[in-house]
Amino acid sequence: MEDVIKKIIKIEEKAQEIMRSTHHENEVKRQVAEDQMKQLEEMIIGDAHQKIKEIREKELSENSALQQEQLEVCNKRLKKMEAKVLQNEEKWIDDLYKLILER
Repeated sequence: MEDVIKKIIKIEEKAQEIMRSTHHENEVKRQVAEDQMKQLEEMIIGDAHQKIKEIREKELSENSALQQEQLEVCNKRLKKMEAKVLQNEEKWIDDLYKLILER
């Protein structure tokens, strides 16, 4: 009878050891899973920031190109206006002078 009780105690001790080991393994696996999720989240956030940066740079580049085109158009118009002023300056001064004198 005493041998049976000793065997039962050994079985119980072995069962408790297995339970502790299993609990520890579960904790380790849970921690590993949390770490992996954290790394994945950081990677996703990093990728999102990179994509935002790329989109922003593309938009700025496109805006810069558009601004350059508009500047060129404005400069061409300004040169045409300046040429017209130079071409007609004497005539406009004479016309203005005549209008003033006719009053």
